[in-house]
Amino acid sequence: MRRAIRAGLAVLALGLPLLLAAWGGLLCAGAAKTPPYVGTGVPELFWAVPEPGESREAFRQRWGDGMERLRSDKWEKQDMGRGLLFLGGVLLAGVLRFRLWRPGSWAEARTPGSRRGFLFLLAAAWLALVPALWFRVLEDMERGYYHHQSDSIGAVLIPDTALLLLALPLLLAAAGLALRHARLPAGLWARDAARPVRGAALALACGGTAALLAAAAVDDARHGGFLAVPSLLAGAYLLLSLRAALAAPPLSAAAAPSPRSVPRPA
Repeated sequence: MRRAIRAGLAVLALGLPLLLAAWGGLLCAGAAKTPPYVGTGVPELFWAVPEPGESREAFRQRWGDGMERLRSDKWEKQDMGRGLLFLGGVLLAGVLRFRLWRPGSWAEARTPGSRRGFLFLLAAAWLALVPALWFRVLEDMERGYYHHQSDSIGAVLIPDTALLLLALPLLLAAAGLALRHARLPAGLWARDAARPVRGAALALACGGTAALLAAAAVDDARHGGFLAVPSLLAGAYLLLSLRAALAAPPLSAAAAPSPRSVPRPA
């Protein structure tokens, strides 16, 4: 029975990412054959201007509803296809990295090897959100989701980009402070048996936030934010690693000799 369960987990670990990638490829192929608009009247509506006496908000609503009725499902197919491709690729990379097809490999998964490696992965995942943000907004402009008289692109991108860049040093400082006395590397499922309440609080905080990031990755994969999927899944892994590093015995405690092993003075 155990052998069958392990074989099923191995098939699932390798099969699920490949299935997601294949599904994404089929959706991208279907999107390539689908025209972006249905019906006529796209040029007239795209270059339309507000009527006399029409407020800017009312015009935006009318323009957006009209363009939505003319669009086909091409972009939805393309967004979901690329998202599933990226999601399957990142999951497959994780399976290969931790060798999750082997029996018992799930229990052997580990955190990054050092605090420097943890912080480097955190910085890389966070900074990768900047090009993901720019690509998504610029692609929406190219697809005609914004009116030609809309606000400057800088009004959309500059505040969010500045927020991401300014938050990075604070995030790295907080992570470095939290890992100051933590043990790395550690088993990803390490438990704090000596302090069960603290361990449960860490599991609830880090595990719950990691689950939210994983759900956000799936949502972005469905709705066009495919470039943010690796960062969100890396964030979920880092949160699980943070929990494990804080739950594992610190290096000082692990290296300290047992009281029974210390010779008594003569």
